[in-house]
Amino acid sequence: MGWIEWDGMEEQVFTITELNPSIEMEMLDLLRGTGLPMRWVQGGELFARFDSEGRITGVACASEIGENCLLHFIIVKNGLRGKGIGSALVNHALQYFAGRCKRMYAYIPGEAAFFDRFGFRKVSPDEIPDTVAEYTGVRGYCSAGDMLRCLNLSSEWSMT
Repeated sequence: MGWIEWDGMEEQVFTITELNPSIEMEMLDLLRGTGLPMRWVQGGELFARFDSEGRITGVACASEIGENCLLHFIIVKNGLRGKGIGSALVNHALQYFAGRCKRMYAYIPGEAAFFDRFGFRKVSPDEIPDTVAEYTGVRGYCSAGDMLRCLNLSSEWSMT
């Protein structure tokens, strides 16, 4: 579990091991509000931050695919961006997968500067391993103009 400081209070990132209907509905509502394809993957690892009332403030989903991992999405609730929630989710995912995968790929449909802070680099569609590309059709998204970024987990990556 990852701990961060936010507005003077410690808040924790949780790995969701079992979805209850309430958490699933909140997560799906966040996904619908992004305009992203509904890319929640059954069997993917889910990480979430909650507010003091138990509501989701941010959620991420990633999957292990052989020696690679794919970060499907990171979503922070509107009005809460810029408060470290997304960074906490990325850091937690990187820590979780660091000993399991050599590389973490992240599908980024918009601004990539956020991921640059962690050391992710742009990759072209032909650099995507077939196992990752075939897992969720990532290569098709990239050829549509969106980006895929990659981070070598065996090298140093920064915690922001």
